[in-house]
Amino acid sequence: INQRLSELPQVKMQDMMDLQNDNYNVYASEILPLMLSQLNANEIRSTEREALAELRGWTFLNNPELKAPAYFETWWKQLHSRIWDEFQDDSRLLTTPGFFHTIRYLKRFPDGELIDDHTTKEAESLAMLVNSTFHSSIEAVHAWKSTHQNAELTWANFKHTTVTHLSQQLAFSVENVQNGGNAGIVNATSEKKGPSWRMVVSPGSAGEAYGIYPGGQSGNPGSKYYANFIEDWGKGKYYTLLLLKPNEQNSRIFYVQRCTP
Repeated sequence: INQRLSELPQVKMQDMMDLQNDNYNVYASEILPLMLSQLNANEIRSTEREALAELRGWTFLNNPELKAPAYFETWWKQLHSRIWDEFQDDSRLLTTPGFFHTIRYLKRFPDGELIDDHTTKEAESLAMLVNSTFHSSIEAVHAWKSTHQNAELTWANFKHTTVTHLSQQLAFSVENVQNGGNAGIVNATSEKKGPSWRMVVSPGSAGEAYGIYPGGQSGNPGSKYYANFIEDWGKGKYYTLLLLKPNEQNSRIFYVQRCTP
């Protein structure tokens, strides 16, 4: 967010809308070059070449139509787990270091002792972990493809964002919303979580404001307005908000309800 704001000499309404929907993956930009540099080219299998080409040509945008985010997110999560899983058990009150702390450690101490899995006899290096998790992560993505043969491999389909009803009933929920982002990205839309309300307001007396939420105008699942905002929410669109002054008349007001004590 700071990087984007520093590049804007004058911030306009559309700039803020674009910022709220920004899919740039900062932690991918910081760690993926190091991960790629550790790969052994002689061990790349024919079934992995497409994924490697996608990752090498990726511009770190978790856009919904791209394949590279699916490969990176799977690979990075597996590498992160391989580094820290040995420290996780019921007897230790420890929290696994987050992505950015892990990235900082790997870049500063690529030969650090924490990289070695002390539960094995063999001494693991960062290159060993990077290569083994690369192979297993590509296998995981291929497994997803085999069980989703009717779906194209895109980040949106792979992430499978679902707006879940509070009752957790799938029939009242909306599955596979086509959008980008992820946890740790400004557009923080992951599989189960995301921004429940986006709003941009211009200061001043005019009261120009835009907003959207992943739902609809009706709480009735049988209504056509039950989930009519979700597709536009996934695309990063906004609706003009109606801001009224006290006692202001407007043609969009259908009725007024007053509660008198």
